[in-house]
Order: sequence, then C-alpha cells, then structure tokens
Amino acid sequence: MLTVDPDEPAELIESIHQPWKATLAQCLHRWSGLDKLSRAQSYLVIQGCIGNRRTLNAAGIAASANRAAVPFD
Repeated sequence: MLTVDPDEPAELIESIHQPWKATLAQCLHRWSGLDKLSRAQSYLVIQGCIGNRRTLNAAGIAASANRAAVPFD
C-alpha cells in the first residue's frame, strides 16, 4: 500500500477553469466543504515526484478525505 504525504503538492479541479493549488490536506479540506454536485464533478491531482502523479475522481477523493495520509492500492 502506497501512502502519500498530506503536505504533498496537489491541485483540486472544481472546474476546468479553476484549478486550486495547495497541499493535499488543504485540497481535501476544501473538497469536503463543496456542495454535493461540485464534489461529484471535481477531481484531484496529487503531484508527487516528477513523473509520479496520481489523479483521483470524486469517489477516490471521498475515500481519502477523512484520512491524514492517503493510501492507494
């Protein structure tokens, strides 16, 4: 199981015209405050090391939103 540092750079994309760059923890916190439709349409890009980027859809974000470290299979 791979874990990601909550301080890892990330982008929360609520709309194609509004990428929001912050830490993973900040992006997850912001996502949890969105309305239901916005959460469903959002996705999250976790930057990681060069060439090691992860993209989560709304279901992946929801599964990770309440954790301090975000595990991946």
